[in-house]
Order: sequence, then structure tokens, then C-alpha cells
Amino acid sequence: PDIKLDCYWGSSIPKNYVDADSERIDIYKRLEHTHHTKVDEVRDEIIDRFGEIPEVTENLFVTAKIRSVLGEKNILRCKVREYQFELFPVDLTDDVNLKMKTLDKKFIFRNKRLVLNFKNPLSPEHVYQLLNSSL
Repeated sequence: PDIKLDCYWGSSIPKNYVDADSERIDIYKRLEHTHHTKVDEVRDEIIDRFGEIPEVTENLFVTAKIRSVLGEKNILRCKVREYQFELFPVDLTDDVNLKMKTLDKKFIFRNKRLVLNFKNPLSPEHVYQLLNSSL
């Protein structure tokens, strides 16, 4: 599915980390098709080849996991802000409803669009864990 993922954090492979355009493009393409449970294997391989990963590239790996989970759960749009995320479409089953109430008692659900607000800033890893375990 064509997933629109909009995150407030930067995620990329800087030229000063992987110099060759072709290698950077290859990594992006691999991540696009890697299941979220296998992304860390790609990450480990990149560390072996290019050394310690900059934060912006670390974000890229977690963002790839998020995209994979969204695809698995048939969620087509995800917008992540520092204290909020929004998902569409979501079926609000009783199970999902209960889980959402533990995360945000005042969550908004309208026309298959789910909006959750948080008191603390959302890190890429936190968003991945929430999506993977709560929906």
C-alpha cells in the first residue's frame, strides 16, 4: 500500500556518512521493503560497513520499522508530532478502544481517524513500540 508517513524528526543517510549516492539509494530501497522485525539486521550490516550511525540515520531505521507496521495494519496515513500522533484509517474495536484509553483518556476518534495526545515528547522508538503493541 502507498503509505503517507509524516514525522517531525529528520531521517536520512547523510553524504558524510555514506558518500556514494548509489549506496545510499540502495539502503533506502532495502529499508522500504524490509519487515520491521528484520530492520535491525540491515542496521547491523550498515554499522559493519560504515561505522557508528548518526542520529538522523538511526531515526531512518526506526521510521522504516514504523512504515512496515503501518503497512501490516493497513494504516495509510500517519502524522507524528512531538506530542501527538494521528492515524487513518483505524477500526476502533473494543480491544483497540481499551488500549487507547490507557494511552490517552481523551483520544479523538472520528471517521476512522484516531488522534492521540501525550504529555511527554514522542521519540521514534516510542512511536514504533506504541504502534506495534497497541493496534
